[in-house]
Amino acid sequence: MIQTIKIEYTEAQTIRCVARRDIPEANIKEGQVIYLTRSSKNDGTYYIATWNYAEMRWDCRCPATKPCRHNKLISVDCSKPHSLQGFKPASKAEKFAALVQKYDVRYQAPAVIAQAERVAREADEKYRVSPELRKAGAFSILR
Repeated sequence: MIQTIKIEYTEAQTIRCVARRDIPEANIKEGQVIYLTRSSKNDGTYYIATWNYAEMRWDCRCPATKPCRHNKLISVDCSKPHSLQGFKPASKAEKFAALVQKYDVRYQAPAVIAQAERVAREADEKYRVSPELRKAGAFSILR
């Protein structure tokens, strides 16, 4: 699991972020608020901190004993008002609508029916029995 991120364009002690997509390698879900807290080495390394719902506290991924200085920085930053810059996570209704459209067979029906008709036509042309043989009763097809 990813524990640190290297950022060279800022000197901020804490950076509040909202995940725009799922990041499975860091165990972060879309829309989840995370904090990046600067390492004491001052080399541009930031530790990832996520909210631990079981223990109701911020879970910093640094090797220090808990509560670490990063948790204290996050607590101070949490009391400030924040605004999201152009990001609105999908609502539950929007996510549900997308899943229905992706997996509901009623939305897939025209494509599936067209494919089934094409396969039936190809099979009919490939295994066609001539009308003369059918009339003569030369053979019967067993099912």
